[in-house]
Amino acid sequence: VTAVESLADLKLIVDDPKGAVPVGTNCEYMIRVVNRGTKAAEHVNVVAYFSEGIEPLSAQGWRADIDSGQVVFESIRRLGPGQEMVFKVTAQAERSGNHVLRAELECSEPETRLATEEWTRFYGQAAQIEQLPERSVSNALLGSQPAPPQRLEIRR
Repeated sequence: VTAVESLADLKLIVDDPKGAVPVGTNCEYMIRVVNRGTKAAEHVNVVAYFSEGIEPLSAQGWRADIDSGQVVFESIRRLGPGQEMVFKVTAQAERSGNHVLRAELECSEPETRLATEEWTRFYGQAAQIEQLPERSVSNALLGSQPAPPQRLEIRR
């Protein structure tokens, strides 16, 4: 007698934009959920978290709530064997630097937790900090006299 047991086998994949992206332009992230198993996955939840400095603007592919720094997709009731769902999240960076998209998947049947991160480099329009006069900095470091208060401005 042979007993055959089916199993859902979920895979979470994130595709980020290729290369560096200019600050202030829309960029797209693709989040794919694939059931590579022979059994349906039940109650699959997907959330996309963005690091500080980048905000999600829209989501396609499934119903979602967009909040500051995150996109919460409505629970997928059932993802059959061999099925795939693709979500597209459009985001925009507010400042230059490396920004992260972290996607997390949680499933109740079979119990599964997956996470993946992608880093994207954004350039241009970086916040600029005015340089302190060299004498004030060196005097403050040497302790010869207190440096006068300086006002730093951050420009966008």
